[in-house]
Amino acid sequence: MANLVNVVSFMFSIEVIKIIFNAFDGSGTGLDMTRICRIVDILFAYMIVMFIAEKPAYRHSYCDAYALSAEDRANLAEHLRKLSLGYITSRDPGDLANMMMGDFTLIETGVFVRYPCYEGL
Repeated sequence: MANLVNVVSFMFSIEVIKIIFNAFDGSGTGLDMTRICRIVDILFAYMIVMFIAEKPAYRHSYCDAYALSAEDRANLAEHLRKLSLGYITSRDPGDLANMMMGDFTLIETGVFVRYPCYEGL
């Protein structure tokens, strides 16, 4: 839904560019500043609509990914806690750090799953 709302603002922007190009194409058509100002005013008012459409999209995108990441980090830490100390010391510390941080960072920035969103986020 948010992407469809954003397309409308893009179309208005293209219309402004078209008006400017028509004024300088050699046909003698003047620059219609009244129409440009009207479109710019519409775009400024439309920013409120875009904000309203983007807010739930942002929540669903990031809140779900961070909730999944937090849950899985806790599960991984619990799993590592149960491993023997000999196994942990035999592993490269960078490998363990990547397992704890790097893999979950990828999840946080790219996964969209259905988890309950926390209002405090």
